[in-house]
Amino acid sequence: MTEEEINRLIKEAPDSEKCNLLEFLDGEISPYEYFNKFSIDQSGILSKGRPIYFAALVPNCDGEKEFFTIANSNIEDLYSLCKISKKTLKDWVEKHGEIYATMEKVSSLNMKWTEWLGFKMNLDSENRITYVIRKRSNVNAND
Repeated sequence: MTEEEINRLIKEAPDSEKCNLLEFLDGEISPYEYFNKFSIDQSGILSKGRPIYFAALVPNCDGEKEFFTIANSNIEDLYSLCKISKKTLKDWVEKHGEIYATMEKVSSLNMKWTEWLGFKMNLDSENRITYVIRKRSNVNAND
């Protein structure tokens, strides 16, 4: 996504989608600069020219790949968003291996979305939850 598209997405997205990112960046660097500098991979979706979804893999403090997303409000083409997002994540898992998603336990909708994408709970603490998604094994039980 372009800088203008990222900025528009950040402006239009609900606070629950962007508050952790803005708090983390603390005005030191723009979201666009951060993702372009640190993303291992990234993808965005536009619907009729409007940015509706952005996903990126960024290294976390343990050097693992962390899945990060921002979804816009009032998404009209939800079916396409779901289909494209799931396919992109599947491709990333094949390409990069194990991917984590960590979030505060404030949005049950975000947790449901993460689980729908295929993530499984890995760590559950009082305020945060970490999910992981891994490559599916192609090992046949009869081999």
